[in-house]
Amino acid sequence: MVQVSEHFKVLNLALWLAKGLSPRFELELLPKGPVMSTATRNYETVFITNPNVAEGKLAEIHNRNKSIIEASKGKILNLDDWGKRKMTFPINKELKGHYFCLTFSADNKCVAEIERNMRINEEVYRFLTVKIDDKVDPMQAIANYKSKLEARARREQERAAEERARKQADDEVAVEAETEE
Repeated sequence: MVQVSEHFKVLNLALWLAKGLSPRFELELLPKGPVMSTATRNYETVFITNPNVAEGKLAEIHNRNKSIIEASKGKILNLDDWGKRKMTFPINKELKGHYFCLTFSADNKCVAEIERNMRINEEVYRFLTVKIDDKVDPMQAIANYKSKLEARARREQERAAEERARKQADDEVAVEAETEE
């Protein structure tokens, strides 16, 4: 008896089903459920929490995520606190949310567990996990992002200083005009 590879079984099944015929082998021979990879990949999870939650509860959420990642032999690369921001639409009658960005390296079973825990936690409003492309170095991407943020903050400070100087000059002109009259 010849061993049939799993790949051949899947192709054979697809061909038979495409023709509208029944397959030549039992479906029990195919692997059941989704195929879970054990490869370590880089992921980024952005999640929004209740803005009124206590700092202790936030620390508990972060510690739980950290323990899940470390239990699966993963590594946290970065945790950014983006602060409290206005959301596009209210969630649970809240107009603002506390945003966090967690960058980590782990397998997809770990990602499934983190997402399961976030679904259970009532303080987490929304979350989104994306796989970072293998060609991208996450640490370099984080450094680039932070440098862009710093440059933006510098530009905003310069604009604010120019606006203050312009307002001060306008006030001086107004005072001079009043003293001449």
